Formats: sequence, C-alpha cells, structure tokens
Amino acid sequence: MEWHRGSHQHQTIAINKGIDLSQSFHTYGTMWTASTISFYLDGVQVHSMATPLAQLSRCTSWQDSR
Repeated sequence: MEWHRGSHQHQTIAINKGIDLSQSFHTYGTMWTASTISFYLDGVQVHSMATPLAQLSRCTSWQDSR
C-alpha cells in the first residue's frame, strides 16, 4: 500500500509458496505494528512491509483534510 497526498493506492503482491492452498485448511495471519505489517501462512511469515503510517510520517506533502 502506498500513500500519496491524502489518497491511497494499493499494490498487490503474489507470493508463491509452492503448495496448493485448495487441498487442505490453512491459517492466515497479520501482525500490524507501528512500523511494519507482517503476513503469515500456517504460522510462517511470508511477507513484511512498512505500515502506511510509517510511510506517511516521511511524506512532506501530506495535508489533513479535516
């Protein structure tokens, strides 16, 4: 996810773990902290990214629309 001047854009990331997810049940998880969002499949972290708020804190063109 990327933020730009108060509006948001999203980015889709496909991660191939080499298993057929349709063959059995799986658990999915997300851990969202102040600095990162981590994604889990069956208890194993498969991706991590900076949180949108962490990106916004570095944005010089952000304007509050309230």
